[in-house]
Amino acid sequence: LGFNLTYPTTEELGSLPAGVKTSAAVAGTPAASVVNGKTLLIIGVNGKRVQNSLASYCQAAGNLQSGQTANLTVMDITDQAHPGKPEVVKLAVP
Repeated sequence: LGFNLTYPTTEELGSLPAGVKTSAAVAGTPAASVVNGKTLLIIGVNGKRVQNSLASYCQAAGNLQSGQTANLTVMDITDQAHPGKPEVVKLAVP
């Protein structure tokens, strides 16, 4: 999908749910239009929960195939003191 991911610790997340963090994406990918200068916490992929690890993200997203639509549950945590509510974004898998 094109996200550049980081794996925050439970301490870094504080009261936020588990997930992987992204604030950058590969130019020209579906992820680039979603990130667009924000810091997002990806907490789910197609209804599967994501924990704070690459293995967890890969397990949730690993069966996506080109042409499918991925439904990512994300939170805008650009201002971590005032995070956005979880929302589903739809991305076409390249």
